[in-house]
Amino acid sequence: MLDLVRDVAHDCEPHSEKKLSGVAIAAAILRQISKLDLDLSQCVAQCYDGASAMASERVGVAAQILERAQS
Repeated sequence: MLDLVRDVAHDCEPHSEKKLSGVAIAAAILRQISKLDLDLSQCVAQCYDGASAMASERVGVAAQILERAQS
C-alpha cells in the first residue's frame, strides 16, 4: 500500500514543506510500479480526477507517467 505523503517526503529536504505536485506524485507512483516490477509499456490507461496536479498536460501525473512509458 502506498503512503503517498510519506513517499513524497522521501524526496524532500528534512523539515521542508512537502509539495504534492504532479511531478512528486508521479515519481512516487513510478517508484511503486518499479517495486512491483510492472512493465509500463503494457499500461493501457490512466484515470485521475480533474485536479491540475493530476491532469495537467505538461507537469501532471498523467503526463509524467506517459512520458516515462514512451521512453
